[in-house]
Amino acid sequence: MSAPASAQTVETLSGLVRKVAGDNGCPQVLTESSRFVDDIGMESIGRLMLLTMIEQEFQVDLEKHMGALVELHTIGDTARFLDSLKAP
Repeated sequence: MSAPASAQTVETLSGLVRKVAGDNGCPQVLTESSRFVDDIGMESIGRLMLLTMIEQEFQVDLEKHMGALVELHTIGDTARFLDSLKAP
């Protein structure tokens, strides 16, 4: 089992998701288990916008991680992935 995501990463990522998804269809409460497509209703363009915002906010270059990114379906998956990029 993988380590839990940091609360700060989850909170920051949830804020970015809310900016991209807007109030339309975005659940009131976002959790680590919130799924981008099924729960939040984020489509392809929204996910691309989110990736751009993640790169800016977390100061990471995601281009070299495209293979891993397609496996990230939830806020928690993505937060743990971002935490792993920051790990020493």
